[in-house]
Amino acid sequence: QEGLYFLSASAENFKNIKKIHLDIAGRSFLIIGDNEAGKSSLIQIMLGGLDGKLIPSKPIMEGEDRATIQATIGGVINGENKTYIIDVFFSPANSRGRVVLTNEKGEVMKSPTTLIKSIIGNIGFDIFDFLKAKKQDKIDILKKLTGKVKELDIAANEIKALKENR
Repeated sequence: QEGLYFLSASAENFKNIKKIHLDIAGRSFLIIGDNEAGKSSLIQIMLGGLDGKLIPSKPIMEGEDRATIQATIGGVINGENKTYIIDVFFSPANSRGRVVLTNEKGEVMKSPTTLIKSIIGNIGFDIFDFLKAKKQDKIDILKKLTGKVKELDIAANEIKALKENR
């Protein structure tokens, strides 16, 4: 199936996280935790290299002089298996981060931000717009985000048939 998935995410000295590595392997997962537990930090670790707007104003852990985040994405683009490693390096002189994009051959890609945008496109959505949307629009957005349009349509038809047979 065409598309890219998160394979892993890592960070060191990022906000309140000393060190973390997650093997995601393209699976969905749920983030649950108390306030100030690092839920937003985890999202910023995963998506920060894809969208610089998600980088916090103070990404470096207090008491440290450097921080890094890394996300590995992979999948199929135009019928070819692709893997990209997105590293973001933070320093006192560069709190927005320096982005480095490496492909599956270990080659550092030129113009990483432009290339990332061409590969990923717009992956986010405004949660408030989503909450205000009509039911069918919400369903369509969720189908698109999950990449499971066919499976969700089949499930919806099965539910409809069960209700009619009731």
